[in-house]
Amino acid sequence: MDAVPAVQVARALERCPQQPRPLLLVDAANLKCLRHLGVSHVVSELLVLRKAGAEVWVRNASPALRNCLRLLKLDGVFHVHAEMHEPFLTTTSE
Repeated sequence: MDAVPAVQVARALERCPQQPRPLLLVDAANLKCLRHLGVSHVVSELLVLRKAGAEVWVRNASPALRNCLRLLKLDGVFHVHAEMHEPFLTTTSE
């Protein structure tokens, strides 16, 4: 979200629709836009990604971000995790 605006990612997702939904992992630990533009900006960006068809996971979410998502009833829309410093392990079964 710091390097590429959500709108740009959304356009790319719309050009190549996928099934199942693409999974995007947002690590909120060091987001400059969170510090400079605030929680509302990050929430808006997350919603743009979701609307574009992505499944969004947020890791290292601050208490303020988690609380905001909960108050807006968006904690069920995004997979929000407080602290996940270990890398995600993904497995596929065939």
